[in-house]
Parts: sequence; structure tokens; C-alpha cells
Amino acid sequence: MALTNEHKEFLLWIFQASAILLLFCAIIRLSLIAKPPIVTLTDLTVPTNQGGNGFSVQVHDEVSQNYTSTTVVFSLVITNPNKKGILYDETKLILSQNGSVLGRSSLSPFYQSGRSSVSNPVLLSADQSISAENGMLNLGLETTIRYRILNWTTKRHSLSLEASVPVDEDGIFSIGE
Repeated sequence: MALTNEHKEFLLWIFQASAILLLFCAIIRLSLIAKPPIVTLTDLTVPTNQGGNGFSVQVHDEVSQNYTSTTVVFSLVITNPNKKGILYDETKLILSQNGSVLGRSSLSPFYQSGRSSVSNPVLLSADQSISAENGMLNLGLETTIRYRILNWTTKRHSLSLEASVPVDEDGIFSIGE
């Protein structure tokens, strides 16, 4: 059975409508894809017990011959490269060295608008001493995020990052430029 012109025109119309619909769906899908936030560790400071903001190799208590707790101060700069806002759940921060957890901290849930940067200062009380002789200092970040598109929020996306801070020749933890 041969196709008539009417059948051919109808099939061509179905093909064109399907192609336009698929193209429209692809454009919508691509516009909804969000990039993950960019997290930067800045201003790492391990205060000494002598005052000031120098980097301490270890804080030592002469009386008990034990190492005392050290407060690590740093700032997390979170940049949202999207036009969409991001909702952050509780952000957990873990400071470790050579596989041993030194301390934990967290940031409360917050919202970040599109194409903006947020600086979060963090005070972390280390349970163990921090030694420059032991090598790298590692900071882990774990949270879940949701993207806000108009009045709708996406499902939760897991975000797990780790930064390593090396020790320079002088025994100081330094963040590379």
C-alpha cells in the first residue's frame, strides 16, 4: 500500500512537532542544570598562647607537660556561580591530620542568593595538638544543598569536599595563592 500525499504531509507534521518538542525539552533541561558552589579556604590561623595571630607549632603547658587545646580560626568563602539560589543544610567541618580527627565544627543552615559570595568565619577548637612536624592539615566539609528555582526547590544534593594545607619550610601552615 502506497502512502498518499495527505499521509506523507501528516507524517512530516508529526516529525516536525516531535523535533520541536524535543528541542524545547532539551533547552529547558539545560537551563535547569546547576553548577556546584565554589568553596575557598582563607585566613587560616592557629593562634599562639603568647597573644597575636602567629602560627603555633604546638601549644605546650609547662606544668602538666601535656598539650593544650588549640583554637583554629579560618574563613570559608562560598561562591554561587548560578543565577539560582542555594539552600545549605547544616554544614559539618572536620579538621584532621594524618588520619586523626583533631576537631569538629558546624555552620548553621543558610540561604545564598544567585551569583553571590558569602564569607563564613569559623572557630574550631581542636581536641588534640596541631603539629607542623606531622605534615598536612586537612579540612573536610560535608553538607547537602538544594537549588531554589523560582518558588521550587530541587532534591537534596550531597556536597563533600576536602582541602589540604601543607607546611612550608619554616614550619608554618600556609595556604597557597
